[in-house]
Amino acid sequence: MRDFDELARKMRCKFHFDTGIKKTKTHPFLMKSGYKPTFANNAIENYIFATKIELDKIKLKPFKDNLDRTERQGLKSLSSNKDIVIKKADKNASTVILDKQTYINQAMKQLNDNIHYTQLSEANTLGISKTIENKINQLHLKGYVDDKTRNYLNSNKEKQTGRLYLLPKIHKMDIKLKKNIGANKELLKTAEIPGRPIISLCNSPLERIGHLIDYFLKPVVSKLTTYAQDSTSFINKIEKN
Repeated sequence: MRDFDELARKMRCKFHFDTGIKKTKTHPFLMKSGYKPTFANNAIENYIFATKIELDKIKLKPFKDNLDRTERQGLKSLSSNKDIVIKKADKNASTVILDKQTYINQAMKQLNDNIHYTQLSEANTLGISKTIENKINQLHLKGYVDDKTRNYLNSNKEKQTGRLYLLPKIHKMDIKLKKNIGANKELLKTAEIPGRPIISLCNSPLERIGHLIDYFLKPVVSKLTTYAQDSTSFINKIEKN
């Protein structure tokens, strides 16, 4: 029903604002106004009302679990286990279950290398947000950033810090270690499994800056001779050569 309410909102907006003139390409950083007209005209409102009545009459079939009881209980047991970490493996679609303390030790080892990371006494996300806002306003005054882009970049009021997590690089594990783990599962608790560090900037002051950079880099990167969209594209390139 939520999807239909959104469709109804679009129909009402189209009635009020569509002039029939072909529009230019939508601005990539145009922010949604959130405007929700309550009424269009009698024909549209009658259609929306009648459609809602028909949707309410539809009897949905009960959900059928595609896992048996044992498998479902196993998943619940894993999800509630606070001593493990479940992550997608780096470089492939495998799922990796790690001892939580091993995972933390690997993360701390990388954070404490004194090369790539520096420990701070405070996050100061508020100061970073203010610095970004000032830079964006300067670019706007000089004409490098238009009004819509400035509003989009400055509207990010989230003050969360970035979040680090690791993707287990099981393809980098020693072959002999893999064989030993196969014979003795207890070795998993002490095994050195390297992890690829990922910094998630979701809801951080830098998130929308990342959107801006990504937008302009995408068309450039795709034209590089070394660019491969995915594994299939990479294989096709190799076969052609």
